[in-house]
Amino acid sequence: TDPVVLRILEQIKLQGKTEKEVAEAIGLSTGAFTRWKYKDSKSYMTHISKIADYLNLTTEYLLDNEDSVVRE
Repeated sequence: TDPVVLRILEQIKLQGKTEKEVAEAIGLSTGAFTRWKYKDSKSYMTHISKIADYLNLTTEYLLDNEDSVVRE
């Protein structure tokens, strides 16, 4: 699984959310995370800023795992 997807999934779990909840909140199909986990797809890139906003994270953290985790 792509490291970016793993970071997204880790943050969803840490925040006590579900993949379905996040997907619905940002307008994705409920199977989006499943596809990203099991297929070699980077289609999440078109949604990375929505995901980061919803999780109150920086896109830089999700993409590069920098220290700047939470948005200011």
